[in-house]
Amino acid sequence: MAGTAVSRAPGLWDIDLDNFTVNLSDFPYLFWKQLGEAKSKCEHLTKAPLLPETRERINLVFLIKGIHSTTAIEGNTLTEDEVMAIFKNELTLPPSRQYQGVEVQNILAAMNAAWKRPLPGSISNAEISAMNAEVLAGLDVAAHVTPGLYRRGTNPVAVGRYRCPDASDVSRYMDRFVEWYNGFPTTLDGLDTVSLAIIKAIAAHVYFVLIHPFGDGNGRTARLIEWRTLDHAGIASVATHLLSNHYNLTRSRYYEMLDNASMGRDMKPFFCYAMEGLVDQLTLQLKDIHDQYAQLVYLDMVRARTPGLGTEVIARRQELALAICRAKKPVTKAQLPALDPALAAHYRQTTEKTLSRDLSVLAEANLITLKADGWIAVTGSMYWRHRREMPTF
Repeated sequence: MAGTAVSRAPGLWDIDLDNFTVNLSDFPYLFWKQLGEAKSKCEHLTKAPLLPETRERINLVFLIKGIHSTTAIEGNTLTEDEVMAIFKNELTLPPSRQYQGVEVQNILAAMNAAWKRPLPGSISNAEISAMNAEVLAGLDVAAHVTPGLYRRGTNPVAVGRYRCPDASDVSRYMDRFVEWYNGFPTTLDGLDTVSLAIIKAIAAHVYFVLIHPFGDGNGRTARLIEWRTLDHAGIASVATHLLSNHYNLTRSRYYEMLDNASMGRDMKPFFCYAMEGLVDQLTLQLKDIHDQYAQLVYLDMVRARTPGLGTEVIARRQELALAICRAKKPVTKAQLPALDPALAAHYRQTTEKTLSRDLSVLAEANLITLKADGWIAVTGSMYWRHRREMPTF
């Protein structure tokens, strides 16, 4: 990250916010390696075929994670489950915590507004101001704060050790920010759109935070701009929330990296920190997708192999095999009926011998097997194996 910085006084620095640039030549090898990983994983997510209900579930889970994370960083103590309940209109908070629900709803409203804009789209001062107004809507703010309006007055503003630009300079810096943002290249020296969008999103986050244009809500607005940048680049929706989730999971490190950047020192560490977290989060997300694939393939195996006389018997045995697979850990015979309500209903109408017989039949079909601590699904044949592990002919 290029930018001039000159010493003013101990702990205070000037940063050239009129000429903010990203100096790619300064980035270390590890950053480029992880950027390539992130780009590849984003493409895998974008192209991954999923059942509609699975796609909707995963989209919702990570939307909630993103909303929860960006508010939790600012001190909101609602859990992910509570944020999900608010999203579904299933939670009424006590008066003392209602403002936390408003914070959550505000982020969702701001995302919905950005979602409706063209892809890819330029940004404007008005859109950024509208984001901030949405973030702070209905919340108690300090007397000097007007949601959606830039800072005013002559009193100096500081965030930690960083002294923010004077209010009189904010409008000019925001004009430069918008010009920089809209002029950011979509292709450069062989870098693809996704890679440049990731760099742009992180850079926009830092640049905006350094300007600190509003009286309140700057962090949430910065992370919304970051999310918007990824979303408007056509990256899979589930991946666009991962940076906020990473920042929340490593909150003290997040503030440390921002503090380091804001003091005019080397800003590359923030980029490397963000990229490392993005790759980690994408890896976990792809594991979830692969688990979904495994369940679908296993479902096909069960449908093809489950023996039985009569559709009701076959359906019961298939449900039993799938429940054992979904459990992801060994399940004892006593635990089996409770794995799924429909399964429990099936076996309430039968004897214990029926369950034993179903287990035996599924084992003979090589769909499940009994280990020392319980029953598990047989899934090894679904995966590639080294040729020396294959049977000889």
